[in-house]
Amino acid sequence: FNKTPYELINGRKPNISFLHVFGALCYPKNDREDIGKLGAKGDIGFFIGYSADSCAYRIYNRRTKKIMETMNVSFDELSAMAFEQPSSKPGLQCMTSG
Repeated sequence: FNKTPYELINGRKPNISFLHVFGALCYPKNDREDIGKLGAKGDIGFFIGYSADSCAYRIYNRRTKKIMETMNVSFDELSAMAFEQPSSKPGLQCMTSG
């Protein structure tokens, strides 16, 4: 009862290393030829999904404001979790008569 159907069929655990948090901050490699020595090696982007045609990730590039598909990307999922804060909305309150 401690194994997934995949493990029962294939005899090994599935590889889930390619899965990432939707909206996670990421840094796609900047592969432009004109960046020079001091140019930024990567842009800032957000993970929005997986390519339907290849093994690439779909990234929203914040600098160019375009969606790009690339395999050369570093993910920073921990920073997204650091900004999550509990809701400041008031909870349900008990009403008493009197």
